[in-house]
Amino acid sequence: MEAPAGHGCPFVQFLSRTTGTRDDEYADRIGLLAQVIDAIRTGIGELPTGVRVSAESGENSGLGPDDLIELLLRLREASPVAHVNVTTGDRDSRSRWSGAPLNG
Repeated sequence: MEAPAGHGCPFVQFLSRTTGTRDDEYADRIGLLAQVIDAIRTGIGELPTGVRVSAESGENSGLGPDDLIELLLRLREASPVAHVNVTTGDRDSRSRWSGAPLNG
């Protein structure tokens, strides 16, 4: 099981320094994600639970590589996960695939 927390999903709004400016119980930016991961564990029991995050969210996203590392370290303390799936490329990405097609 994997909690989606990248590429424009609602968790990004909580995780980002730019949009995660709450002053309530979720002000720590990682609280909601940790809470959802705990709820997933409660529902599925002993099955491994992970999280998917985006490593490329744009320069002004408030969720750059340093932010992501900090948040994942904090998540490890709040609600450890079995794996972290780090993906790249989103609608704001300026990079383009320049390699040969994989099918031939």
